[in-house]
Amino acid sequence: MRVQQDAQEFLNLGFDRLEHLLKDTPQKYLCQNVFQGQSASLTICKSCGNIVQTDEDFYTLQVTVKNKPTLKASLESMIAGEMIEDYNCSACLKKVTIEKKSCLKSLPNTLIVHLNRIVFDFDSMRNLKLNDKLEFPNELNLREYMLAQVLADVQRKQQEEAHPGHPDGAPADEVVREENHKLEEDEVAEDRAQPDAPDGGGQAAVQPNLDEQRKQE
Repeated sequence: MRVQQDAQEFLNLGFDRLEHLLKDTPQKYLCQNVFQGQSASLTICKSCGNIVQTDEDFYTLQVTVKNKPTLKASLESMIAGEMIEDYNCSACLKKVTIEKKSCLKSLPNTLIVHLNRIVFDFDSMRNLKLNDKLEFPNELNLREYMLAQVLADVQRKQQEEAHPGHPDGAPADEVVREENHKLEEDEVAEDRAQPDAPDGGGQAAVQPNLDEQRKQE
């Protein structure tokens, strides 16, 4: 029976042997300088909003092929993450629902994208290779999958969930400041429309009309 080997395992074996050969030379960090990047795993508590970040070095960026027609779809599934229930949060010290997602912290000078076509078939109890088509662009922009952008999106989503209902998604304090500013403008406009009173009060401005009415009576 033929055994399907994983291309990533073969490549990692090549990196290990190359590093071993270069360890006593001036080029001992050649593989790291050229091919090593860093990924970040984020654990986000849906109760208190605490974020735990775990970094990991990589030589190849592994992407899912199964049910993913394009490379963009595969990368988007990476940062979309998944929900996990009954997770013990270290910040709020209780079992909560968390969102776990992955992203890229730093990119190597040369990025190797590994298409994960090997899946384990539980029916036959062996690895199978997927021959599904995966489309990819000639130029790949990874900005939206980087840690800084993913964290910004997470924080913006947390603000929207904490202060829902505003049309432009502004935080509650900005909404309050905007409303207060509108009220101040309305009060200034109303004061300008009223005649000035000697005592500075609005009631004094209409008092002469009441006195004249009493004399006539």
